[in-house]
Amino acid sequence: MIEKYELNWIGKNYAKSLANNISNYHLVEDVEYNTKLENKDSGNILICGDNLEALKALSNEYKNKVNVIYIDPPYNTRKKFIYNDNFTYTDNELQAIFNCSLADLKNIKKKYSKEEISHSAWLTFMYSRLYLARELLKDDGVIFISIDENEFAQLKLLCDSIFGENNFVGTMIWRKKSGGGQTDEFFVTEHEYIFGYRKSSQFIWNDKHEKIDQNEYKYTYSDGSLYKIIKLEKWGSSSHKEDRPTMYFPIKDPDGNDLYPIAPDKKDGRWRVGKERLYNLVKNKHIHWIKDKKENRWVPYEMSFYNENQIKILKSRSILYDLAETGTATKLLTKIFNEKDIFSNPKPIELIKYLLEHTKSETVLDFFAGSGTTGHAVMQLNAEDGGNRKFICVQSPEKTNEKSYALKAGFKNVFDITKTRIEKSADKISKDFHETKVDLGFKIYTLTSI
Repeated sequence: MIEKYELNWIGKNYAKSLANNISNYHLVEDVEYNTKLENKDSGNILICGDNLEALKALSNEYKNKVNVIYIDPPYNTRKKFIYNDNFTYTDNELQAIFNCSLADLKNIKKKYSKEEISHSAWLTFMYSRLYLARELLKDDGVIFISIDENEFAQLKLLCDSIFGENNFVGTMIWRKKSGGGQTDEFFVTEHEYIFGYRKSSQFIWNDKHEKIDQNEYKYTYSDGSLYKIIKLEKWGSSSHKEDRPTMYFPIKDPDGNDLYPIAPDKKDGRWRVGKERLYNLVKNKHIHWIKDKKENRWVPYEMSFYNENQIKILKSRSILYDLAETGTATKLLTKIFNEKDIFSNPKPIELIKYLLEHTKSETVLDFFAGSGTTGHAVMQLNAEDGGNRKFICVQSPEKTNEKSYALKAGFKNVFDITKTRIEKSADKISKDFHETKVDLGFKIYTLTSI
């Protein structure tokens, strides 16, 4: 057998079968709810049911039609929140995986640790869903997945295998909290991660743009044009001669002497631009010279001229440091429901809005809808910028924990929380943006066995 580089786990073939098995479920419309005035013309969808079967049902109409998928799946923390976040295989599942009798299974289970079983069960759960999710994405689409260290490594390799390593967009680090954490064993964990994977090279990340500020241009050229200056000697990383030897060459300073670039540490440096461009700057007299009296040498700067039509690109950063925190989302939920702790560790709408603002997000899918953050964020962003984004949210009617505040508040399952949150959010948006024409309704469909 030829060995190859790949991710393996207990039950990988079983995971593939889950993804490829024909579904025995279809979507049934909630006619009474969907014909309400606020919902009858809505393009938003909320699905009640298991998300694996929902993804299969959606493939009939939405294959290659979804622009953005955002999911906040279970992290496999081995804890109980409002839902169970401790993955393992049932004996029936293990029998199907190993094709063995119940008697033989006892001996097989002794060969594996609880951690091996747990990671494998989580990978099986995620593989089948991500495999189907990829089929729903448009060629220029993208999926964003929140995760923490419990399954970080496994998820990265899993996504590489499903979406292709070359379609890895990057990892964003989101600061989820500040302060607290005194019970952490080693140091306070303040962050989580967001993986981004595109469907193909057609995906575009949209950086924000802003007009150039004329006040930045403090120098006046001989023809009256305004300009600012940019140092021509490279600074920061890769600023030495040996980093780019071809960019180490002389130009004439105002005194007629050869001037070579010097790095910040006073070693031989390199220019920021190539020979042809630098010689053109010299030829066109577009170099601004400043005498460094301490070093007794001239320092050249490139003249960058003001253009009122020029746009500055604000490159996005991989660390989302001051966006919003879990506490922000928790406070918002408390305000929406007028109850505390309805849902554990909700994501803030600011985080989802950030992802949507930088992508083509006409149709947005979240098949781990949870507290309904994605639906809320889509409607909120539409109200703010006049967009016409549509959401598809999927949430199972998983029973709320018997000791949870959600059950005490009357929510018997998570789907009811999702539905209520989106409804209440829509009411709040309509009051805050009373003249808005955006879609603030949604239709409900329930997965029902055929």
